[in-house]
Amino acid sequence: MPSQTAPKHPRGLYALFFTEMWERFGFYTMSGIFTLYASASRGNGGLGLPERRATYLYGIFGGAAYFAPMFGGAVADGLRGERWPITLGGLLLGLGYLVLALPPGQGLWMLYLAIATIAAGNGLFKPNISTLVGKLYPSDSPLRDAGFNLFYTGINLGAVAAPLVASLLRTMWSWQAAFGAASAGMGLSFLIFWLSRRTYASALVPATRTAGEMASDADDPVGFGRRVTALAILYLVSIIFWSLFFQNGAALTLWAKNCTSRPDWLKPEIFLVVNPACIVLLSSAAAWLWRWLGQRDREPSTPNKILLGLVAAMVACLVMVAASLAGGDGCAADGKGTLVSMGWLVLMYVTISLAEILFSPMGLSYCTRVAPRRLGGLVMGLWFVSLSVGHYLSGLMSSRLWDVLPHSTYFGILAGCMLGVSVLLFLVRGTLEAAAS
Repeated sequence: MPSQTAPKHPRGLYALFFTEMWERFGFYTMSGIFTLYASASRGNGGLGLPERRATYLYGIFGGAAYFAPMFGGAVADGLRGERWPITLGGLLLGLGYLVLALPPGQGLWMLYLAIATIAAGNGLFKPNISTLVGKLYPSDSPLRDAGFNLFYTGINLGAVAAPLVASLLRTMWSWQAAFGAASAGMGLSFLIFWLSRRTYASALVPATRTAGEMASDADDPVGFGRRVTALAILYLVSIIFWSLFFQNGAALTLWAKNCTSRPDWLKPEIFLVVNPACIVLLSSAAAWLWRWLGQRDREPSTPNKILLGLVAAMVACLVMVAASLAGGDGCAADGKGTLVSMGWLVLMYVTISLAEILFSPMGLSYCTRVAPRRLGGLVMGLWFVSLSVGHYLSGLMSSRLWDVLPHSTYFGILAGCMLGVSVLLFLVRGTLEAAAS
């Protein structure tokens, strides 16, 4: 009997992998130092804003950047293609980083201009490259979840380098040098995308590949209403998850700066390396594990993977509750507590990384699988809207509550929210599984 060759991922995945890697390098170089830049004194090259206002602007920036994909996805649906929206988005992202690389003026108008430009660019780029990855696989492909795990590795390879480069450049030269590096990273992403366009275009699955994809909306065996209901539940859960995750640029950055015992050379933003480094190390293992379990008909459903991610996120919050109590529920900087070991923060980032591996690429995969026909771009855009709301809430919560509540209470509230959505998803996971059948 002839041996069967294991199915392989399409070559187009790797072209999009490196496109996304360099785009995320630029984005995370900028966002990793955003709060620190905004709150640094003018004498040190920053904008001189109070920390509370800096974290609020961080929330505004992220909210705008992740809200715009709703419109970017709709643009691609209207054009029936993702190439040109991705191209324009890449150009706008590079331009936005260049605006930040200009010397700061007396006002904030350049910061607001940069935020608007980056948001528009991210809106066009981010949902459409994810949709393009989904189009490399038939909707019933057993490699789809593993493919998104590998794609997610590319995201985080860029994110590993970003805080290190940003810290080095802003320490040795200036904040503007770091923002210039972000623009250069986006330029590399743009070149890779266009030079490899034949590679990924030839790998796209035709719209008539599967029976489910050939069916009209009226003949959809799942049903439009069931698909929309499942996606709405996922979006709600996603908002809560990302409101915790994006504390990395708000409360957790302030924790690293003011509450952690660290050597002077270890800048607060360098702790942001832990999360993407863990993703890089664990994503390939996760992709292998899903494939191995799938070959034995034991792979968990995508909703169950997401549920496991929510439980891991709750554990990450509880780690910070314990760290807060160990430090006297405050920071040495405000006289309300003592510095604690940086091991607490590292452990939190390791745990939230495990949660992210289980949640985020599975959410992307689920959206591309369940999206109603002809609405793939809009559905992916709405996924990023959930990130937008979560990002905004992270900044809003940090600006309003971080200096008011004991830190253990702050992180305890986040843990309670994660527990709530975990219970919700456990109760309705059958609905999500039915929509993806």
